[in-house]
Amino acid sequence: MIGGKRPTGPGFEKGYWYEPTVFADVTQSMRIVQEEVFGPVLSVFPWSDEDEVLAMANATEFGLTGVVWSRDISQALRVAKRLETGYIWVNGSTANTKALTFGGYKNSGIGRERGLQELYSYTESNSGQIYI
Repeated sequence: MIGGKRPTGPGFEKGYWYEPTVFADVTQSMRIVQEEVFGPVLSVFPWSDEDEVLAMANATEFGLTGVVWSRDISQALRVAKRLETGYIWVNGSTANTKALTFGGYKNSGIGRERGLQELYSYTESNSGQIYI
């Protein structure tokens, strides 16, 4: 692990601050994999087979967001399509489009935010037909 400490210096005296943290050689049984972590955290899984790493990524009960890093854009897009997450980035993160729906899969998030799906959540539809 690298990082994971409270930063020091001006501006960090108050509040809840953590340095960005990287966990290396993560395995499926670790708590960092089994729980949904919110913060500047990256878990690095060693893998050699695409199907194997997808099975590991999709085995968690959560799926808010995912990121695929690769020099091979065809592979990155293929993997991204198979991830069971609500929002997926390729070779980057945190940039999003306000018009796109945001929400998680499985036990991550409730409902959908932004986009048409959020607007629809404020409506109640009926058949629109009146019979006399």
